[in-house]
Amino acid sequence: MEDKFKYLVCLISSVIVNFLGGWDAWLAALITVIILDILTGIIKAILMRSNKSESGGLSSSSMFRGGIKKLFILFMVALGTVLDSIISPDNVFIRIMVVSYYIANESLSILENVGACGVPLPKVLYKILDSLKENGNG
Repeated sequence: MEDKFKYLVCLISSVIVNFLGGWDAWLAALITVIILDILTGIIKAILMRSNKSESGGLSSSSMFRGGIKKLFILFMVALGTVLDSIISPDNVFIRIMVVSYYIANESLSILENVGACGVPLPKVLYKILDSLKENGNG
């Protein structure tokens, strides 16, 4: 029974990664910044008590909304992959632009979370991420 579960998990994850254009450095970076954004958001909520729940803990509704937003980011990567396969099957230009935009966006969110916790941040990081985000928009 345990082996069947492992095979099912491998099958599902293989289909998802294929749907997202395959596992490469871009997708690994995106998944990494998504996870870091979630973790820094949780830490910020705990440290700053910035949520609206009665107990002072984490707000499950805001975490659910955040999770849905992360899922939509992956949907946009899948859309970029589909558009690449239609427009120019030999290139992944659209996918890379979509992924780089969201890497920059999530990285800025991480910086905001860390900065809200009182950690000083170098200004050069903001400049680099803003330029990456602008390149993703253009």
